[in-house]
Amino acid sequence: MVCESTNAKGAPCKARALSNSRFCYFHASESSELRRVAQSNGGRARAVTASQPPALEFDFSSPEKIPASLGLVATMMLQRRIDAKATHAICHAADTALRAYALSTVKSQLDRVERLLESIRKRPVDPAETTDLLRFERSKLQETDEMLEELGRRNDKVTDDD
Repeated sequence: MVCESTNAKGAPCKARALSNSRFCYFHASESSELRRVAQSNGGRARAVTASQPPALEFDFSSPEKIPASLGLVATMMLQRRIDAKATHAICHAADTALRAYALSTVKSQLDRVERLLESIRKRPVDPAETTDLLRFERSKLQETDEMLEELGRRNDKVTDDD
């Protein structure tokens, strides 16, 4: 239900009416005292207060230790020992640490693969191994060609149906 009052320009108010009322929060006479108190508070209830950082140190030194630290953060927040902003900052730091570990792991794996490739390039070529690799590549190419042909047939069928 829409409020039955009008705005300052005389146009109908488009706000939703309060339950059991014909008017919205701003036009209902029974909410005028609540509005006055809310306006006098003027956002004081939401004033930013500096959060005391937690006395504990969170261990982000390895990926295995981060879940325990995040559990401690969650417990502290639920006990109201730290606020939501501090919790968010700590969780963001944990996420950043996890991403850094993941990147370093990928980098070390990539370095290892590059070293292996380099060692393979430097060793003498084994004719049997080359033949096996070529046979594998030919079979994969054949499978790929067959898939492409099937997709082409399906595409032709769809365009013919249109």
